[in-house]
Amino acid sequence: MIGRSQHRNPAGKYDNAVRYAEQALSQHPNAHQSLRAAITSYTLPGRIEQAQKCLARLSEIDPGLRVSTLKEITPLQQPDHLKIYENAMRLAGLQE
Repeated sequence: MIGRSQHRNPAGKYDNAVRYAEQALSQHPNAHQSLRAAITSYTLPGRIEQAQKCLARLSEIDPGLRVSTLKEITPLQQPDHLKIYENAMRLAGLQE
């Protein structure tokens, strides 16, 4: 049972993250922060195609966005959190 709960909890957290990101997108479909949150929320549980669609929209809004510039626009301060965020954006296809 413990093994199952450990495997279900991360998925549940990702499902919640996706749900919140989708809610934000429905209210603000072209908001930079909403799109970035959706990309990360989709990428982490492996929903890459959805993340790539959001990245395509974000790239139209901000064609100069790169992984190297994410630190300047994110409120994330913890190095571990920033690394996860950057890796998620890379997986979606954001250029360095």
